[in-house]
Amino acid sequence: MAHHYRVQVDELYTALQEDSEAKRMAAADVIRSLVREIILTPESRHTTD
Repeated sequence: MAHHYRVQVDELYTALQEDSEAKRMAAADVIRSLVREIILTPESRHTTD
């Protein structure tokens, strides 16, 4: 599993070094493949006096 992520991070690094729109889109695809889900949890509200 670690090797799989290492390969994806290497691909991401390579894609981000390029200036082309196609490479940036490839980088976005790699990021999406690395992130399974994002969970946003609201913080409790704090009141200030």
